[in-house]
Amino acid sequence: MRDDGQLNDARRTLSKYNLHQFELPLLLNLLPTSIDEAKTLVPSLTLHYSDNEIREICEDIREIKRYIEG
Repeated sequence: MRDDGQLNDARRTLSKYNLHQFELPLLLNLLPTSIDEAKTLVPSLTLHYSDNEIREICEDIREIKRYIEG
């Protein structure tokens, strides 16, 4: 993230998923863009979210990446 504003926007975007406190920073640092990548990098997602929900998270992460890369 380039600045605190981008980080806050990214957190706000992902906050709707009620991620566990350790999952959010992992996702924001690793920025996985596919279901398989997200499940491999953050295995706990499979305990709490369906593949469709993980897909939605990944779609939001792709948007975050586009925003960051500007």
